Amino acid sequence: MSYVFYLNHMLLINHGSNQKTSSIKVADQVVALYNQKNENIGYNIFNFYDENLKPGFVIYPSQDLENKINAILNQQGFQSIHLQGMETLVVGKVLTCIPHPNSDHMHITTVDVKDEILQIVCGARNIQAGLKVVVAKVNTMMFDGTFIEPSSLRNVSSYGMICSGYELNLNGYQPKTGILVLDDSYAIGEPFFNQYTG
Repeated sequence: MSYVFYLNHMLLINHGSNQKTSSIKVADQVVALYNQKNENIGYNIFNFYDENLKPGFVIYPSQDLENKINAILNQQGFQSIHLQGMETLVVGKVLTCIPHPNSDHMHITTVDVKDEILQIVCGARNIQAGLKVVVAKVNTMMFDGTFIEPSSLRNVSSYGMICSGYELNLNGYQPKTGILVLDDSYAIGEPFFNQYTG
């Protein structure tokens, strides 16, 4: 699965990895990126024009976009890719919320995302049981390029992130303003951006 960022007629494609680029291969308008093991971790495609794309992350890439990208890659001898949108940013409901035993501000939550119950450590002041929230599941690439991976926060395992409006790149939200709280119209387990109307 690959994520796509569009800016100034350039596509940045990441295969779901936070590994650093160790080497590149240039072929016409394509720059292929490789890690230390010589595994392909993404592409930069220059001079790419698509009137349907807005600057920023492509939240829901179309089949037409995937076809255009693969035609360019194949022409230069690279393999086809499959594009991923932001489907792993889903609506969840906080079932439990208890103070973290080793922190004065973090909480340990359990969150229902329909197909599973996730334990997530959250540091937002406005977190509490009963809220509907947006959850970035493991393997989500956030808008700032951060990957959500299983982690341990002060010796407590965490499998995802409960998101703020700022982290979701929504207009009008500032950093450190707490998690985004959703109303009851949002369906648990469904992708957030399928339901968000702005």
